[in-house]
Amino acid sequence: MDTTSLSPPSSPDTLTDRDVMLSIAREVIEARAARDGYTPGAYDAKHDPEGYVTSLVNALHQWCARYRIDWEKELIRAQGFFEQDLAESEPETVSLPLPTIQELQCPACGNREAFVIEVSECLVLFRDGTVLHGDPGEQWGDWSYCRCHACDHAGTVYQFRTINQAEGEVQSNG
Repeated sequence: MDTTSLSPPSSPDTLTDRDVMLSIAREVIEARAARDGYTPGAYDAKHDPEGYVTSLVNALHQWCARYRIDWEKELIRAQGFFEQDLAESEPETVSLPLPTIQELQCPACGNREAFVIEVSECLVLFRDGTVLHGDPGEQWGDWSYCRCHACDHAGTVYQFRTINQAEGEVQSNG
């Protein structure tokens, strides 16, 4: 089996997030194969003839159900991280400016008025209970979770940016 395309670069300094994710995937697929008796390194993880990728996705879905983790939200976040890793691993990718609320549009219904966006904020928390808001304030970007307030379609901010939607791509609900 040719494993060269499955192995990350040898130097930790050259590892991208995508390389790390591919390495983790290979290790997990091989661990799943070992449960069925494959010896280490014997399973063709690149082509996955036994369907262990599906088995692992099912296992993660089961995990989320058991521990009441929102599966759909996890999938949306995973898609955002995938797109971000892919964009960062392709040197020819042109960076977009930071998004603004004015350039968002729901790709499902065309709404441009209101969105639920997951933001992060830095706080200074003191032992006495005092909370000070951090310098950068609220932060959000292309890879933040985004949900249309009108139709509940969810994705990442990147997916809601009008610059990424081809003309006529928005589906009308009416």
